[in-house]
Amino acid sequence: MTVATLPSLSAPLRTAGLTTPATPAIPAAAATPAAPATPAAAGTAATPATPAAPAATPTTGADLARLFRERQERFLLGKTAQRAVRDDEGLVLVDADQVVDQETLDKVKAAGKLLELTASVSMRK
Repeated sequence: MTVATLPSLSAPLRTAGLTTPATPAIPAAAATPAAPATPAAAGTAATPATPAAPAATPTTGADLARLFRERQERFLLGKTAQRAVRDDEGLVLVDADQVVDQETLDKVKAAGKLLELTASVSMRK
C-alpha cells in the first residue's frame, strides 16, 4: 500500500517570494484578560477590581465522594420513580410514580439503596 504525502505549503510560498507568517508570542500577562476597572465615584480614586478567588476544588477522594453524593441527592429531589425501590428485606421504600422528597431520600440512603433509586427515576421532574 502506497501512502501519499502532501506537499508542504511553505515551499510554494517561498518560490513566489512569500513567507508564512510567524505565530506571534503572547506574553503571559496578556494571556489572561484583566478585570475591568469600576468607574470611580465622584471624589474617590478608582481602584482596580480584584478577581474573584477560584472555587475550591476537591483534592481528596473523600472530598470527591462527598461532592458526588451531594450532587446525586440534588439530582434525585423532585424526580419521579419509574419503578418501586425495595430494601434488602423486600419492603417498599419508594413506590412507582412516587415523587422523591427529602424524607424519601433519607429513608433510601439509610437502607443503602441510593443507586437503585437513581436507576429508577425519570429524567422528568
